[in-house]
Amino acid sequence: MRETSAAERSETRLVFLADCPQLALHRTHLERCGYRLTTVLSPECRVLVFCHDHLGRYEAAAAGLDAPKLVVGADPPASWKKAERVDRPVLPLDLERRINRLFRRPGAVTGMAIRLLMVEDDATVRAAAETTFGEMGFEVRSVSGFGGVQGEMRRRPDVVLMDLNLPGVSGEQLGEILRSHGVPIVIFSSAPPERLEAARSSIGAVAAFSKGAPLRGIAVWIQGYFEGLST
Repeated sequence: MRETSAAERSETRLVFLADCPQLALHRTHLERCGYRLTTVLSPECRVLVFCHDHLGRYEAAAAGLDAPKLVVGADPPASWKKAERVDRPVLPLDLERRINRLFRRPGAVTGMAIRLLMVEDDATVRAAAETTFGEMGFEVRSVSGFGGVQGEMRRRPDVVLMDLNLPGVSGEQLGEILRSHGVPIVIFSSAPPERLEAARSSIGAVAAFSKGAPLRGIAVWIQGYFEGLST
């Protein structure tokens, strides 16, 4: 579940993916991770992904585009700049990681990697988030509840990803405290949809996601959020 402005921010995640049967599974995976895909080449595309079977069709048109390019299963044409080969076979997750590295930029606010603080009492969820967000270029810190938040806020995180069901304090109460620091809040909770929406509204969170949402998709959304702030 996301705020309605997420659609506009997703424009910054536009990827050209060639309409190739060999990339069908990759297309499904990328869409689930929050990328906006198109089969139409345009200057708005931030990354271009081609299959070796379709190079001839796109060679001239893509040569005039400045976006970085990935070619699955072949060397890029000599006329292309910022182009890399991706050896086959390539798993959907591996292609996503290659694309994400091309998208990755310093945080628009910090001038460095986006600093994310996670407030979550489930150690398994914390570990999964630390791994996933770390792989995607975030600087991640995590605490299990309110007791560790004050010290971490001195480090001035760029964004807080927080649960609503926390020991000793509700997410809504913690959100009110965090809001006074002016830090963007993203809710990540197994709470019912009605509570997610109510909490998002009451504490002014920039987004609210159910714990059924993939962590990589949330990471992509947060990156898009900060890219949107810089435009």
